[in-house]
Amino acid sequence: MNTAKKTKTLRYLGMVALLAFAFSAAMEAFAKDTFFSMDVGTVQTYASKNKKGKIDGQWRNVIKDVKTSGNETTISYVHETLDKKGNPENPPVEASCKVVIKGGIIYLDMTESFASIGQDMKMDKSMVEITGVPMELASDLQPGQTIKDANMTMAIDAVFTKIKTIINTTDGKCLAIEDVKTSAGTFKCHKITQTSHMTVMGSEMTYTTIVWYALGVGMVKTEIYDEDNELQNTVELVQVTK
Repeated sequence: MNTAKKTKTLRYLGMVALLAFAFSAAMEAFAKDTFFSMDVGTVQTYASKNKKGKIDGQWRNVIKDVKTSGNETTISYVHETLDKKGNPENPPVEASCKVVIKGGIIYLDMTESFASIGQDMKMDKSMVEITGVPMELASDLQPGQTIKDANMTMAIDAVFTKIKTIINTTDGKCLAIEDVKTSAGTFKCHKITQTSHMTVMGSEMTYTTIVWYALGVGMVKTEIYDEDNELQNTVELVQVTK
């Protein structure tokens, strides 16, 4: 994969990682001491940085509504992509995600959230199909604890082609609990690592992510490393307002 295409893929991957984790706020409906905020009206802004530490894009997420029924919670949010200066790139898109808690395990269904990527690309939601094994996280995750493998296939039916993304995630583990400082503040976080194999339109890449989650906040920081273990992309929480 050439450098330009790899950089574009990694930025896309940063958005996928962000959607997969930052929008899982509804988990707190079932366990007050878990990793996500579900406060309606909360605005979280994230910045994506390239391997030189320069901002190359930003995202803004607003928790719009939270509804709970039985052991399922659905959270509606507004997602907006921004340029590196913080100016909107596309109109905001609305999406939802469903969270299910069973036996102390959190299952995250991101079908609607990933569909928002297609909306961001000016595609109708019906043009995006997502299948796979959902991410699982124990509500009492501790250092040294492993995380089950997960996978996702996302097919976007564009006008002249079908964009297919396959991600198989393995080797998940909680490494530590430690403080992480960003411009949004200092947060006590669970540090989680996973290795994934990603195929996008026939191009393949293997990458490792390290994600820091804070109780009652969500994703604070993500680092993405390539197959040579070199840091390629970082996503940080840069502002939280309510």
